[in-house]
Amino acid sequence: MKHYNKKKTRKTSLFLFIDYLYINYYLFRKNMEYQELLENYRAQIDTLDKEIIYLLSRRFTIVNQVWILKKENNIKPLQTIRWNELLAENIEVWNELEVWEEFIRDVWERIHEESLKIEK
Repeated sequence: MKHYNKKKTRKTSLFLFIDYLYINYYLFRKNMEYQELLENYRAQIDTLDKEIIYLLSRRFTIVNQVWILKKENNIKPLQTIRWNELLAENIEVWNELEVWEEFIRDVWERIHEESLKIEK
């Protein structure tokens, strides 16, 4: 039969408990750091989303002014040369910023479609 040393067992239990507390404290701190970082990133995204909405609103206000000018001068809403130039310029920017060209192209075409709706 094996005999246990009560002092040693208590000491081991105490160390295990301290380790347990330390690990939980560490995990708690890591979780708090994670939560703070996540909240910070989300706040930045929220700000950017509002800026995008504001910029799109300004853009469509200007598109409306372009529409009035085109209408007064009997110019078609779609100016193919202008659209192709704009795409070419933006492709350069997309490549410099290393953004997803296909996604940005889709977004840009959608913005353009809305612009054409305003101009018609």
